[in-house]
Amino acid sequence: MKIKSIILIIAIIFTSCENNFDPNAEYKETFAVNALLRGDNNFQTVTIVESINPSEFHSGNNETKFVENADVKVVSGDQTYFYKDSLIFDANNNPIHFYYNNEIEVNENKNFSLEVELPNGEKLTALTYVPRFFTFEGGASNSVIDPTINFGITVQWRISAQDLFFHPQLYVNYSVIENGIEQFRRLEIPNSYITRDGKMEGKFSEPSSLKSFSVDYNTFAIALESLREITPVPGNIKIYNAELVLKVYDENLTKYYSSTNVVANAFSSRVYGSDYSNINGGLGIFASYMVHSYRMLISTDYIKSFGYSFVEE
Repeated sequence: MKIKSIILIIAIIFTSCENNFDPNAEYKETFAVNALLRGDNNFQTVTIVESINPSEFHSGNNETKFVENADVKVVSGDQTYFYKDSLIFDANNNPIHFYYNNEIEVNENKNFSLEVELPNGEKLTALTYVPRFFTFEGGASNSVIDPTINFGITVQWRISAQDLFFHPQLYVNYSVIENGIEQFRRLEIPNSYITRDGKMEGKFSEPSSLKSFSVDYNTFAIALESLREITPVPGNIKIYNAELVLKVYDENLTKYYSSTNVVANAFSSRVYGSDYSNINGGLGIFASYMVHSYRMLISTDYIKSFGYSFVEE
């Protein structure tokens, strides 16, 4: 199980902020759930965290309190998926307890319900509806990346639901010859570059309600030039195509992101009192997203201008 390759971001939850801390107030135990159904992977995870008593937090005991031995399941139609519990350690060797299921296939226009029974008998529930995606707008989007026939790279899309968030990411699919072996990779293209401390730094796309993605050729060229750092022989790099990968967030993830400006990931549990929550009986988020892709050819003359190889058509 290649869980260790997933970025782990764990944050502490608590029910009182420092400004209104009252050591004499009665502490109420609260539980936060983070459950994200990913349309690009059948490996789904759930984390459950118990709130920290303010007196413990202010005494310096602020370790994340993961909940073990809970019964976790997701239901869709007549299918019930039970989660198994597991354990992983972060970079600082701190234990992270989570639940997983690797059989859930997330499809658009589908409802899922989450049911959690805690060891103390409390039950937490939530719902998510996976949005239906219409199509990419071929007439308004690049089919070929070629600075001699268009002024920039643009992809647009349509969807039936309104006011959802999208996270577009543009990649170049390529390979490089290393030790005689062709290694396949992908390069993410930033929206723009800024200069920080004398160095070029890419600024990448963020989730938003925009139904289009654009990048100019100057930015695209700078990104392609960066591949030269991989090998002293540009011809060892072969460019295949460009691909826009679009994550379509459901209503819950859209509202969560809007309220926190932080994207939830498989192991995040960032929940404060002012954040959006759709967990009945507790705090947290149960959400879903779908992933769609749009591929574009890259002009062979444009590829050759960098000295790279290309795929013969």
